[in-house]
Amino acid sequence: MITRSRIWLPIMIVLMMGAGTLLAEPKAGEEHLFDGTPFVWVPGGTFPMGCEVSRECFEHEQPVHPVTLSGFWLGKTEVTQGQWKALMGTNPSRFNECGENCPVESVSWDDVQAFIKKLNDRGDGKYRMPTEAEWEYACRSGGKAEKYAGGNNADPVSWHHDQDKEGKTHPVGTKAANGLGLSDMSGNVWEWVQDWKGDYWTEVKISDPSTRT
Repeated sequence: MITRSRIWLPIMIVLMMGAGTLLAEPKAGEEHLFDGTPFVWVPGGTFPMGCEVSRECFEHEQPVHPVTLSGFWLGKTEVTQGQWKALMGTNPSRFNECGENCPVESVSWDDVQAFIKKLNDRGDGKYRMPTEAEWEYACRSGGKAEKYAGGNNADPVSWHHDQDKEGKTHPVGTKAANGLGLSDMSGNVWEWVQDWKGDYWTEVKISDPSTRT
């Protein structure tokens, strides 16, 4: 991941099915349009969350610990400046000259909550940001041992400092997607998640970590 202070936000939609509703679980990486926006199905599973000792790690990424997640839909790309402006009426992005298909940035966590509330108020679905665990699991193509989102080579899957000395943003989806079909989860800009930083535990298996607001 590149170290920039700009933020993008992957919006996740959770399908709330009523009792007796029969709906076959989608296949891994299957795409579906929700309110005109493409989402990708991330199947549930258990994965080792955190940074493995064999890699360069930050202290807060250890110890590695097992986490089990239910399946969820995740936006195929970053939320774009065009999508943000269409809903909120303004474009807060520093790099607004990049265009409507570039990721929205320069937004706070509270700004994102306001954006999501407007989405939910329309009644099209139940949206929220992913938790840290969901984000990492999806980034690593379903918990695979990948250094970047789609493999161990940053160049094909991400915009980073060695490629972009000016530090600007780039249109979404212009680099290769990861194993689930998700784009830009490495590079371009940083991402917000829904929950807060907490201690890592190794003694117990954690299931669906908190989505508290």
